[in-house]
This record gives sequence, C-alpha cells and structure tokens, in this order.
Amino acid sequence: MDDWLTVFATVAGGAAALLGTVLAHSLGSREQSRRENNTERRNSYLTYLVALDAAQARLRQLADPDDPPLDLEIQARRAVGEAGVYEARERMLLVGSPAVMSAMERVHQRLADMRKAVRDGAKLYTGAYHDAYHPYAEALWHLRAEIRKDLGAAPLTPGDLDKQSWDSQANCDFCQRHKAAVPAQPAPA
Repeated sequence: MDDWLTVFATVAGGAAALLGTVLAHSLGSREQSRRENNTERRNSYLTYLVALDAAQARLRQLADPDDPPLDLEIQARRAVGEAGVYEARERMLLVGSPAVMSAMERVHQRLADMRKAVRDGAKLYTGAYHDAYHPYAEALWHLRAEIRKDLGAAPLTPGDLDKQSWDSQANCDFCQRHKAAVPAQPAPA
C-alpha cells in the first residue's frame, strides 16, 4: 500500500508541476501578447500623428503667400496623401479603441476642411486659413487626449503646455490682432 501511495504522490506532484508550468507559460504568453498589442497601437498612433503633422506642414507651406505653388489644387490634394495620412489611418482603424477612432475621424474631417481652404486659395495670414486651422488644432489635441487615455497616460490640460485652449486661438498673433481690430458688437436688447 505504501508503494502505491508513493507512486500516487509522485504522479500527483508531477501533474501539479506540469500544470503550474503550463499555466505560467500561458500567463507569460498572454502578457507578452498584451505588450506587443500595446506597442503596435502606440506605433500606429505615433505614425498617424507624424503623418498629420507632415500634411499640415505641407498645407501651411502651400498657403504661404510669399511662395505660391504652380498648381495649388493638385498640390493641396497631394499634401495629405504624400504625407502618408491615409495609410496611417488604415493601421489605426485596425488597432485603435472606439474613442480614439471617433477623435481620429474628427481630425481627418478638419484636415480635409483645411486642405479645401488652402486649395481654394486661403493664405496663412487670412481669416479663411485660421478658420480652418484652429478647428483642426483643437480636434488634433482631442485626438491626442484620447490616445493618452487609451495608452494609460495621465491626461493633459491646455495649461500644462502654457496654452489657454486647445484651438490655440488665444496664442495666435493673427487671431488676436484680428480680434482687436474688430469692434465688439453690442448685446441684443
């Protein structure tokens, strides 16, 4: 009987050790997979943000009144595609959270509005350009906030970056000069 008890204890101990090893491996694999997914999400977000920056910089260049492009309509259309915005957006659609996707779509629409304004001839120091740029800037900051939340980073406020708002109008010399030049409208009676 003692021999059987020893054999049973040995088999039970071996099974418990094997089960522990399989469980540890499974948990380790799951954790590694989670880290890889987070890295892929972070890389996709960063790629999209960099592409947006490149597109906005190109649109800003096209809106420079001192350096007008030869074919503004074609150049404005190419600015977004050549910056890689569409490809980066597709990657984000695969890995982003619903809140990030919603914010991304708002940014994408505001960028399209900015592209249209530039294509239609808006120059840097005009109301038409700033009317398109500032909503884009605000939507971009909201996207960044959603990305930070999705990645588990602490939230930011405009004050953290010495800004009064995410749309940057309060820090925009053009908008402040334009606002000062327009007389205040009396309140309706």
